Amino acid sequence: MRRSGVCSILAFSVAFVCSCGGGAGGSATTSQAQTPTYSEANISGTYNLEFAGSDSASGLPVSGFGSFTSNGSGQFTSGSYSISERGSLTCTGSLSGTYSISGSGFGTASLSAVPSASSASSGCPTRTMAFTLSASANGNTVGFSEGDTTQFVAGVGVK
Repeated sequence: MRRSGVCSILAFSVAFVCSCGGGAGGSATTSQAQTPTYSEANISGTYNLEFAGSDSASGLPVSGFGSFTSNGSGQFTSGSYSISERGSLTCTGSLSGTYSISGSGFGTASLSAVPSASSASSGCPTRTMAFTLSASANGNTVGFSEGDTTQFVAGVGVK
């Protein structure tokens, strides 16, 4: 009496497909799983944003939240942010910019943070920041980091 079944196991991005049988006639085959190819289209839609870091000028920790919308073609078309230092809201404003993603899922972005009128009058500057990005294959998560002489910030955007 012959028993047969098919099992699939996914391990370390390699798919193994095997046919299991009793006795002679069993066979096994292997095939490589597809490696995702990334592009600007991996970052498309609206993301909730949170970040943390430090302000080199003041020596204070910085954290914030917001959102951004990307068109999937290399542009952040809209966004907003709020920043706090020592638990107090210090700046709010809008975000816009551009980005590019390589086939490996990593890329760069230039983001302009323009403070609201009330934040600008309180001393919050307009900043243009250069970020390193990483995108998830399904486009649901974007990681980013930025470091320069005035601050270090890292965070995540999630759909």
